[in-house]
Amino acid sequence: MRYLTLAGLIALLVVATSARSDANPPDARDLLRQFSKASSSHSYSGVLTYEFGAHLTSIAIEQQVTDQGRQERLLHLNGQLRGVSRQQAFCSTPSDRLLQGLEANVALEDYYHVSLIGQERVAGRAGYVVQVMPKDQYRYGYVITIDQSDYLALKILLVGPGNRVLERFQFVQINNLGSGETAGPIEDCPDTLMKVSWQAGWLPKGFRYVGAKTTEQREMLMFTDGMAAFSVFIESIESPAALEGKAQRGATVAYLGRLQSGSQSFRVTAVGEAPITTLERVALGMTRVY
Repeated sequence: MRYLTLAGLIALLVVATSARSDANPPDARDLLRQFSKASSSHSYSGVLTYEFGAHLTSIAIEQQVTDQGRQERLLHLNGQLRGVSRQQAFCSTPSDRLLQGLEANVALEDYYHVSLIGQERVAGRAGYVVQVMPKDQYRYGYVITIDQSDYLALKILLVGPGNRVLERFQFVQINNLGSGETAGPIEDCPDTLMKVSWQAGWLPKGFRYVGAKTTEQREMLMFTDGMAAFSVFIESIESPAALEGKAQRGATVAYLGRLQSGSQSFRVTAVGEAPITTLERVALGMTRVY
């Protein structure tokens, strides 16, 4: 009689599980929809790492979802003690939900190649690896590892030209809070887009205006294609010889330039996760609405 060792039995189970998984792979687009829903409806806590260039930091995160809304707490675990806490009701404008996943009504495949490229374990959990790569040069790509059980994002890579990883978010520990129940669906709110005095003269295909915040000194306009997002800040300046320049930190890029409208000069700043050429073209293409 032959006896299987424990290691051999585990190996057989792994092979059998992989074979079953490969036989009926999930649809990548459905995984993204599930991820979008889970990111704003699940309560969880954990520790993740954020990496760009040679910089690495650890962050403790906790998200609580109740009938009253969603509360999120972040705490940097290395360097200077820093923490962020925010609370958000379920009813919000689309721009408030941009960082909570993908909007279901966006036809991502018009602008991205979406595919399931494999499986991997992250933070002790099995995940599906979904690749979302741009079809043009105006946006970045993403590789997202999505939990096979509750569809939370376990790892997110932001990928630039030449498949260079610009930023990496990865959980090293994650736990469900409470009973694991999810809150009810997010209801759409009435359209509350604010009236603004500027508009984009050019946007990459798929990007659209989703909201604004204004003060007496400055306007901020927000744009997204459902995956990537950037903001444009415009403020009046006294001198036309304003500072101009570009900066990049990981996948986050900033372009600072100048606009002229009649006799008035304005400083324009575009910030977001998009190539610098995209942000520069958007910023310099802003036009005033009279």
